[in-house]
Amino acid sequence: MMAPSKRRVDHSGSTLDSLLEEDGILAEVEAAAAKRVRDRIAIVKGSGNVFRDFGHPNADLEQLKAILAAKIIGVLDDQEISVRRAQAATGIAAADFSRIRNAQLDRFTVDRLMTILNRLDQRVKVRVSVQPFAKLARA
Repeated sequence: MMAPSKRRVDHSGSTLDSLLEEDGILAEVEAAAAKRVRDRIAIVKGSGNVFRDFGHPNADLEQLKAILAAKIIGVLDDQEISVRRAQAATGIAAADFSRIRNAQLDRFTVDRLMTILNRLDQRVKVRVSVQPFAKLARA
């Protein structure tokens, strides 16, 4: 004699999360998955400069340009200024604002980025700190 079959439940349109939640095991599965991820990822403390961490030769310059570009993008976003409106307000080409938004900073010098911020009615303050590099191994 055959065992009676279980009643089939239509789960079409359901997500895996909803099915796990229905079974009361969603939190347990999420915790196990998070532990597996943590166990596989090595966390390394960075230097504070991603360009240096990736071995770029002009890391400090690249970081400064990236910070200035981020400030420009922040001003444009905060004031809801399009690249065309920025061009009209500053006299800086809309294409330059597009390059900044796309982090294509090779064409820009630090002073050019500061000038753009000034033309966006922003005052730039620079604080310089000089520290020696870590001791190099001497041959």
